[in-house]
Amino acid sequence: MDEEDQSKESTEDVGRLRDAISVGAEIVGGAAGGALGFLFAGPVGAAGAGAAGVVISRSLMAVGEEVCDRILSPRERARVGAAVAVSAARTQERLQAGDQVRADGYLSDGTSRPPVDEITEGLLLAAQRAYDEKKVPFIGRLSANLNFRPDLSLESASVLVRLAEQLSYQHLCLLKLCSENASGIPLKGGKAEGRVKGPAHGALLSDLLYLERAGFINNGGVAVLGLSDIDPPKMRLQLFGAHLFELMELERIPQEDLANLRAILDEPEPSFVTSTAPPVDSSSEHNFHIGMTSGLAPSTDRLSKGPHTND
Repeated sequence: MDEEDQSKESTEDVGRLRDAISVGAEIVGGAAGGALGFLFAGPVGAAGAGAAGVVISRSLMAVGEEVCDRILSPRERARVGAAVAVSAARTQERLQAGDQVRADGYLSDGTSRPPVDEITEGLLLAAQRAYDEKKVPFIGRLSANLNFRPDLSLESASVLVRLAEQLSYQHLCLLKLCSENASGIPLKGGKAEGRVKGPAHGALLSDLLYLERAGFINNGGVAVLGLSDIDPPKMRLQLFGAHLFELMELERIPQEDLANLRAILDEPEPSFVTSTAPPVDSSSEHNFHIGMTSGLAPSTDRLSKGPHTND
């Protein structure tokens, strides 16, 4: 390929990424406008945030262009563009605020593919597959904030990428509710015991059990053997749950997205309350069944498939 062809191909790649960001504005709103200036104004645009801004913008553009160059549906392309936009805009905000980027080789390690490129690709692919599109802005913030955390190794960042992809937006909302148990508006309700208030309540208890089993949250120091031991008001963030809460900036989840979950967990609905677990009856798809006393701890294999995968 001669120099002219390479230049033409590069221009087309940039055009695809720019278009993806513009379409992604439907998902992330105003972040798209700031991203266009940070990424596409050339060295002058990124240099306003210093040398680190140039390095980060080049990485984000290169990986974003590569992902957009793959065969994506229009909606997948929009999600990738949205994640790139949020990552660029949040990075620019932090650089302009004087926050220091990491200097441990994450952004540049002397190779043609530094760690930041690997992590960015993983997160953009997670955004591509995030049919639960409310997750996408939080994936973009994770991408941006990892640029400022030298205490998190490449291995730790890779774990966070996998976990962020596995969790649903409802999981992220539950992490915020667990955070508010410690500082904010704690949940009411109480220990589940034998009370399942219908499918919606059972689904939330199941998601809380998954988060507890996977180590994102704890049950206030009380052992959890099954759904009946879940005590939502006592749930607290721990380990990677706390890391994701901070790095994905889950405090930004709007209260209106929490209201329904809070109502389900807080308010009993006597007509649906069951004192014992119903027997499993696979012959009826309309029945709601939960093993209240069985251990539902996800194995390593189950964690890799997500909380609702049937083996």
